[in-house]
Amino acid sequence: MPPSDATKKVTVYVEAPDSATQVQLLDAALQPVALETTGARSALGALEVAVAPGAYTARLTRGGWFKDTTFIVDEREARYEKHLGEEDAPLMSTPTPLRKTPSTREIHRQPAKALSQVARDLHGPGMQQRLFVFVRDLDDKRSGNAAKGLRVQEADGHLLFDFDKDADVNEADGWAGANLGVRPGPYIIECAFASGRRDRRYMYVAEGWQTQVFLFSDRTARERRASMARMSVMMAKVERGFEFDWLGQGRPDVLWTETALRALRGQGALERGLSSLMYAQKFENPMLGIYAALLHLRSARANAALLHAVAANLIRLIGATPDVMAVGLGALMAGESARAADRALIAERSRQALRFPPMLLDSWRLIVAARAAGFPGIVRGSPAEDFLGEATMARPWFTSSEEPQSPFKALVDEPADAFDFGRPFELAEVDLDPYLPASQRSPTDQLRRLARRLRGAPKSRVRRLDLTRLEGSVAQLAWPLVDPRVRTWVELGIGKEDDVAIDALSDEELREEAERRLGIPMDIAADAAQAVIDKLAKANPPPAGYGSSSKSGPKALGA
Repeated sequence: MPPSDATKKVTVYVEAPDSATQVQLLDAALQPVALETTGARSALGALEVAVAPGAYTARLTRGGWFKDTTFIVDEREARYEKHLGEEDAPLMSTPTPLRKTPSTREIHRQPAKALSQVARDLHGPGMQQRLFVFVRDLDDKRSGNAAKGLRVQEADGHLLFDFDKDADVNEADGWAGANLGVRPGPYIIECAFASGRRDRRYMYVAEGWQTQVFLFSDRTARERRASMARMSVMMAKVERGFEFDWLGQGRPDVLWTETALRALRGQGALERGLSSLMYAQKFENPMLGIYAALLHLRSARANAALLHAVAANLIRLIGATPDVMAVGLGALMAGESARAADRALIAERSRQALRFPPMLLDSWRLIVAARAAGFPGIVRGSPAEDFLGEATMARPWFTSSEEPQSPFKALVDEPADAFDFGRPFELAEVDLDPYLPASQRSPTDQLRRLARRLRGAPKSRVRRLDLTRLEGSVAQLAWPLVDPRVRTWVELGIGKEDDVAIDALSDEELREEAERRLGIPMDIAADAAQAVIDKLAKANPPPAGYGSSSKSGPKALGA
């Protein structure tokens, strides 16, 4: 066989099953190949690039989920085409009832569509705007109201709609919801937990539009009840309602919504082509424009002219809601506009200070930054001002929480916020897995590892552990029964042991819960978890002779 020509290039064309799917070509080292024309490392729908012969991987991404297909590019070919179908694309989980997702349920799609068309006019007849909330449970073995614990309040906190009492509920199929005809303006969605904690998020309804909120039921509870751990929010013209399919093309805007929300939960950004599609689609679903603009504003080189145009169009579409004004304020701080009319419109609306918080945490940060930069910002004495200085960590949504009064004061004569675990734990020998620095473990893995250590510790041999307040908080989050007050609470029947376990939580749910309760980034929580593990190992060394294998040497003791 003649030797391979190292300079030969083969044109590779990879096509996804739809134009909303992100495509990447990875080399043998699984590094993205840059496109020759733009230098971008991905494209939407399809890409074409000249590469050297060899092994490559086509990666399709939807909503943060990806699936890889590997193939060989032969040097004898001038062009290689790979047309990928739905079977090659990732299945994306979403609270929105769509086709072709692992969370799809046919018994949820049609009811959601039908319910979105029939309104309950809570503010009198003829309301031309809606707040549509749909909650569904993927577990058909559970019973009860999927939206249990959910309520909608007026902006002043007065109850408007109670899903426990008044929602449309189908227990057999596991869904519940309501389509509320209301006046334009802010509303509060409140979710009550079995523990008594209440989380609240602001939602906005615009004249002529339907705000659509999709949720899953809490999968960690034994009976159905609502959860806001995963929430998708979109908007549609009120006469259109919710559609799970557009002309047989699915709902690409839902894929984009999930992609954007996943990026907003972390420190991510959007591929440039996807941002352009979302900006164009904002006239049908204005939330897409808000999501894309907020992610664009994370860039150090934000396009001020583009942001001015997006913000001005959003004001014309749905009004100066706090999230729209956050985009507008970000545009004003980013630079000048190419159109004086856009800048004048944003500047005029920004003179009115905000009374209520936005929906999204990135919007809140922009509003606070604008206030510090001299913009009017927030009305004194308003609900929005009440949140200044508070760390609200339930990304991507701006969330406020109200914890119930601690039951421990009535049970144990100790301060409710004390972290006195009595005595340190003796580690079970089987739990002494090799020490690995936090930097080499995911933060959620660290919390689960700590939970295993604490759960396996014999309670009869507990002594005092010298923990900092942060370490105590992390230990209590990982395994609350380490605190004797929580144990007493469970033993008296006030709660169940399953209610305090983290095992049933997904990594995403655990991250959100940890950041919400601790108010610190997860990498700091992971380091604190490792510190507790080290102190456990130091206070209770293993028996003599234990650790002769390579897995149980000095590193296993946290040395």
